[in-house]
Amino acid sequence: MEPSIQEWIDTLNQHGEAEKAHRANQAKKKLNLPYKILGVGNNRIVYEWNEKYILKVAISKKGIRQISNETRLFTCATDELRKYLAPVTESGPGWLLMKKMVTPIPTTKKSLREVLRIILTFEQANICPKDILGKNEPKWSNFALDQEGELVIIDYGGFYPTADKSLSPESTAESLFHDESKDAGPPAK
Repeated sequence: MEPSIQEWIDTLNQHGEAEKAHRANQAKKKLNLPYKILGVGNNRIVYEWNEKYILKVAISKKGIRQISNETRLFTCATDELRKYLAPVTESGPGWLLMKKMVTPIPTTKKSLREVLRIILTFEQANICPKDILGKNEPKWSNFALDQEGELVIIDYGGFYPTADKSLSPESTAESLFHDESKDAGPPAK
């Protein structure tokens, strides 16, 4: 991987964190990567590595944890869960390569039911799928369709295991499901 990525991660580990905009600008300058920037979040920059893969690079200590979470979750997930995750193909401290998913999903009732079913699947596996829901609807930008047209999650750095064997009825997916129950119907099995 690019030596500048390791230098940047070392800088993050040695110094405090600046505001997001300043941090992102610092990262872009220090990294000086020759790739197109697809997006800048609060904690990571996403580059187009090539036509098939994206490169996520941490721009904060939280971003380092998110990279680690995505790598660990994809590596350790059961086949049932992994089919919903964009594949991580390679990773290192503060960076990962992920299969590029470019097809946005339609924001239909059918897609909503599928998202809710996926969220419930993770919750039932004692994994809290944090940061994929906004207010009363999914964060559609965190989902895409794979080459087979199946919905996958492209940002799962905020997911974490929960010791609670059954999340409360107020869990995010359940509350959304109950809000949409008259229109959306039950999640597909």
